Amino acid sequence: MRYQNATAYHFLAPYLLIFSVFWLWPSSSSFLISFRAARTVPWRSCPVSTGAS
Repeated sequence: MRYQNATAYHFLAPYLLIFSVFWLWPSSSSFLISFRAARTVPWRSCPVSTGAS
């Protein structure tokens, strides 16, 4: 019975690898991105004055 369980896990291994790459990695990455200070404005508005009124 143990040999059949090992065979089943060998067939599931590629699916579990793809599942972890395409689901777990983006989830953990988005969790870490959520801690960034994204609400700050990295630029300042400096209107250019041409002198023409």
